[in-house]
Order: sequence, then C-alpha cells, then structure tokens
Amino acid sequence: MIPALSVDTDSAEGEVTVPYYGSSPVGSPGRFNPLLLVLPLDGGDIDPIHLTHGRVRGAPSTPVLAPDGRVVVPLPSADAVVTVDVDARIEGALGLFDAPIEAETSLARPTSVSFDRNGDPWVFEADTRSATRFQGDRPTLSLTTTNQDLGQELELGRRLFQTAAESSLSTPGSGVACATCHIDGGTDNNVWPLDGGDRQTPALVSAVAPYTWTLQVDSIADEIHLTSVERMGGSGLTDEQADALAAWVDHLRPVDVPEQDADAVVRGEQVFSHAGCASCHPAPTYTNGMSYALFGLDAVDTPSLLGLDATAPYLHDGRAETLADVIDLSADAGIGSVRGLDDQERADLAAFLASLEEAD
Repeated sequence: MIPALSVDTDSAEGEVTVPYYGSSPVGSPGRFNPLLLVLPLDGGDIDPIHLTHGRVRGAPSTPVLAPDGRVVVPLPSADAVVTVDVDARIEGALGLFDAPIEAETSLARPTSVSFDRNGDPWVFEADTRSATRFQGDRPTLSLTTTNQDLGQELELGRRLFQTAAESSLSTPGSGVACATCHIDGGTDNNVWPLDGGDRQTPALVSAVAPYTWTLQVDSIADEIHLTSVERMGGSGLTDEQADALAAWVDHLRPVDVPEQDADAVVRGEQVFSHAGCASCHPAPTYTNGMSYALFGLDAVDTPSLLGLDATAPYLHDGRAETLADVIDLSADAGIGSVRGLDDQERADLAAFLASLEEAD
C-alpha cells in the first residue's frame, strides 16, 4: 500500500470550486485528493482508495496495518489520522474506490502511527514533537521526544506552513497547505491554469523580490496574504501569522543544485555577461526587480536565477522544460544577444545557470 496525493492541474479556474485551490463538495474529488494505492500481489490493477472523510483532506503519510486488519493513514496537514477498511472497498466515481473510513481529528500534525504489543496505537505528532498512546478513543500517555525550541515566531510559521486545517489560510476541506505546492519551500514543479493564463509554481526559498510572476509583490508576507485569500480561499491571515510564515520561509535552507563542470561554469559566466543576461539578472540576486513585456504578456516580473536548476519547468507559464529550452526560447524572442551563441556557448551558459545557488 502506497500513500499518494492526486493533484488536478488540468481544469482551468472556474471549472473547480473558486477560489482556485478551494474545497469541493463533501466526498467529491477536488484539486488535491489523498489516496491509498492498493497494489495486488498478483500483479493486477491498482485500486486507488479515496481517503477524504467529510472536510478532512490532506496529503497522506505512511500507512500502517492495524491489528484488526484495517489500515491507518496519517494525514499530517489535516491534523488527522484516518482508519480505512480496505477489504470493504467498492469502485466509485472517476475510477476511485470508496471504503468505510473513520477519522481521528484535532491532532497536531500526526506523521506516523505504530502499534505496541497490546495493540494500542501510538501517534507521533510533529508539531508537539510527542508520541501519544491511545486506548480506545482516549489519549492515555504522551512522551515528548525532544526539547528543541525554535522560538515562538518560527514555531508558529512552521505550523502554518504545513497545515491545511487553518481556515484563515485555506478553505476548510480543500486539503491545500503552503507546503502542498512549495515542498520544503521549493516548488511542486507543476504548471497551473490560472485566470491570467498558465503559471509555473515558483520556489519560495532563495526567492528575491518581486514575488509572483506579474504583480510586483514586494515581500513574502505580502505574497502570503495575497495567495492565501485569492487562491487558497482563506478568510485572511493576521499580520502576525503572515510575518511568522515569512520568517519560516527565510529559515528554510536554500534548494540544493547538482554540481556542474567547473570549467563549463567559468566559460558560461563569461557568456552570461557578454550576451547581456546580466542587464536583467545582475549578481548577487540575479534580478533587477523590473517587469518586461514577454511572450504575450504586458509585464512579467524578472525572477531571481538563484536555485534555478531545481525549479523546472521554466518561465512564467512553464513552457521551457529544460535550461537549454530557456536559452533557445530567449534566442527566438530576441532577448539579449543569445541568438548569436553557438552550441558550445549555449551549453556552457546552461551549466552556469544550473550552478547558481544561494549561500547557506
């Protein structure tokens, strides 16, 4: 059995309940659908079981087999654990299977479950860093596993970044958290059909203002206010909550990029300069913070290139799958002096772009 999150990036805004990442009718598939994939030992078809229980919806963690034969699955972002009778599954709509399901809610980001020799479940709750034993439906013992304290603001930001159960941040039942699309502060590598056209999910870590692709947003906190209400359907964060989220994003480590051939990087940096790339992407932030008419839009914000290699697909609408594609499209659009580069220069430029990362 494998936990999975089915993500609908095909239907345009308006085809799924608005706000864009908002909730769907109870029991119906939405943008984000937690699944338990049951793989038969005989090599037959995989049965995807829908794990949504009422408004309880969130990305699933590792499932565990309970002594009674049912399967227990943590939904960390939903602050819940669901118990599924896999053997009683029946095929429902859209090829998904339904099964009798129960939910234990009001937990603190449960990430794992195990059973002791008496058959009692222990739930590890990441937000409190504690393991709690349940007997029946009552917690009877809780053990704190660490005394680590990040401070009040970072603890709040960490919790908010991971949760899909905070109504000020997202619509109840939508299953969407900041971390759903920005894994570890990075990107889900998806392209979403928004009301202004397709938009690639940008990384938050290593990001430099302006944020978003077209709105000249000056701070992560402002971006959080904007996206949480207009896209995620939240009722509105307080400034304290938004500032805590921004502090948590700033706390996250930069994205890792693979090591490149050192000689190619040196040559590529020279190409970057000679081709005029640095006029819009100057070091050390690799953005001039300005907007330009680009690929049919009147104003596209110039993104930073830090951590670029980890954020494919590229450009505002994800039309470039590789850095080589970015260079080719830039040449076709007459950006800088890229059009005159030969194959070796383009390869070296791609190596330089892939090497750019924020210092730890």
